[in-house]
Amino acid sequence: MYRRIVLIAFGVLVTFSVIYALMDRKKVTTSSDEAYRAYLKGEELANKLYTKEALQEFERAVELDPNFAMGTAKIAWLYNEFGRKDEYLLAKERALTLLDDIKDIERVRIQIGFAEADGNWDEAEKYISMLMEKFPESLEAHNMLAHRLWRRNEVDSSIAEFWKVLDIDPDHALAYNMLGYLYYFKGEYDRALEYINEYSTIARDQANPHDSHGEILLWLGRYDEALREFQVADSIKPDLDFVVGHIGQVYMAKGMFRDAIGALLKARELAIGENRRIGFELTLADCYLFANRPNDAIEVLQEAIVRSPKSRSLHSLLGRIYALEGRIEEAFIKLGTLRGMTAEANREKAIDDTTMAKTPLDQRRVEAQIAVAKGEYGKAIALYNDALPEIQLPYRQYYAHLLAEAYVMAQLPDSAVSILMESLRDNPNYPLSLMTLAKAYKAMDQPKAQREALNRLLAVLKDADEEIPGIQEALAELNRINGVIP
Repeated sequence: MYRRIVLIAFGVLVTFSVIYALMDRKKVTTSSDEAYRAYLKGEELANKLYTKEALQEFERAVELDPNFAMGTAKIAWLYNEFGRKDEYLLAKERALTLLDDIKDIERVRIQIGFAEADGNWDEAEKYISMLMEKFPESLEAHNMLAHRLWRRNEVDSSIAEFWKVLDIDPDHALAYNMLGYLYYFKGEYDRALEYINEYSTIARDQANPHDSHGEILLWLGRYDEALREFQVADSIKPDLDFVVGHIGQVYMAKGMFRDAIGALLKARELAIGENRRIGFELTLADCYLFANRPNDAIEVLQEAIVRSPKSRSLHSLLGRIYALEGRIEEAFIKLGTLRGMTAEANREKAIDDTTMAKTPLDQRRVEAQIAVAKGEYGKAIALYNDALPEIQLPYRQYYAHLLAEAYVMAQLPDSAVSILMESLRDNPNYPLSLMTLAKAYKAMDQPKAQREALNRLLAVLKDADEEIPGIQEALAELNRINGVIP
């Protein structure tokens, strides 16, 4: 869920951060000074991720100047973000009719924005290259190139481009935000926090710097600190769905599932657009599962699939839960659904059997979970090992836990310990890793190491709901060990 929320938030930043320093003179074409002022206010709000309020300002700008191309495009992109598809298409059509009478840089930017909104990534890349070629010294060009490189997971190159953005505008707050995340993905955690703090310094009165700071702390296992940052963000702007969702994720990590469920239900209500809502529902289903409420998890996913039948993520998680619950036939049905989607996507891209891309990750996860349920641990280990190098932090921690569990079940606990110790360097307080580590040490008959892992786990879960089975099992195991060794 974490990366999903982050990908969505970054997509909004891409859309709204590229024409920011407009106060000295107009850099977007409009005949109305009043419309221009409304547009600037919309940009200011959009850069804070206050998107509902930003939409109101962009709509006001276009009311004042109906031929305002960039204002109309911004409205269209927000409609798309909010899932208002019919209105998006109408606004898009209107914006495209206004391209002839605007500056070249606006025209290319609008073409990039619509290519991205429609998921035409090859077309977006073409226009971004055009932007760099025509305007190599512009902040907009370097900012767009930096995001393109980030999307392609070219982290070092993306960092270099964001530094070029800061060479042009040393106070470009969102560039510091992106540098914070990018250095986290590189594993340079101190630098990540340094740049997030710089973002907070420039944008002191905004919610998102605190949310970004909290997210990095969450991924590092500093849960109490993360929660404080999210609560500050929520106090600044109470209705931001992603902030409320992050609060729910911290509660999940701390084992406070009742509080987590409440926060995630609220985030779902606040969700801007169907994609955001699906993201919260996926996390909510995970939360129900960890809280030993699998039927509630299944119900959430089934209802979401009715609304969004083509969501691979929903089918994948539901298939994995079916496998965990021993409902193998239903798990295979979901696996078949994913295979059908993969085949259809390959046909649309004219990929044949000789050039077929690698099986999608969400499909391999269901296959691995079915293999575990059937006792085919070697197959599960192979699938997880195959997937692990493709997975970026922080999600790699969860996959490392799944792989380690499969190793324990396959009676290879030493391999499990090796995987988990590496993963715990990135987040020393990840509960699932600590839980599986304790199981591995038990299988290796190392009670002192097991006790240490359990003590670490219970320290992380000090505020957890008492009735959660995992807590009771950990306490019982710790009492057993303490009765055996001094």
